[in-house]
This record gives sequence, structure tokens and C-alpha cells, in this order.
Amino acid sequence: LIDNKLEKIIENEIASFFDNFLKLLKSARFDSIVVSNEVGLGIVPSYPFGRIFRDLMGVVNKKMAAAADEVYFFVAGLKQKLK
Repeated sequence: LIDNKLEKIIENEIASFFDNFLKLLKSARFDSIVVSNEVGLGIVPSYPFGRIFRDLMGVVNKKMAAAADEVYFFVAGLKQKLK
């Protein structure tokens, strides 16, 4: 079982890691391509770590998209430009 306190610790650690990753990408002298899964379109996981993962991926993907010059969504082999 996972309690709310542990859940917040996990969320904060992962969010901090990705904030640092974004800073690194922004300071790089080269173009970067970041690939991520979209996990929010499926069912709600029945287990706590699955829900934490799904929610954090949403936060991370949102931050990455906000920082990116271009954003694409691929589904069924088709590309949709979002930004």
C-alpha cells in the first residue's frame, strides 16, 4: 500500500528530476527530440503506482510540450502537429 505522504514524495522527486532535465535541454547547444508515451487516453489503473505514473506522465508531457518549439502527436502511424 502507498499512503498520500509517500505519493507526494514520489511525485516531487520525479517532478524535480524532469525540471532539471528540461533545464539541461534548454541550455544545450543542439536540437533535441524527446519521445514519450501518452498514457492518459486509457483506463484508470487499478493500482496506486499505475495511477501515480499516469498522472506524472501527464505533468511531464505538459511541461515538455510547453517548453518545446514543436510538438507532434502520432497515432496509427499518422502525425498530427499540435504546436
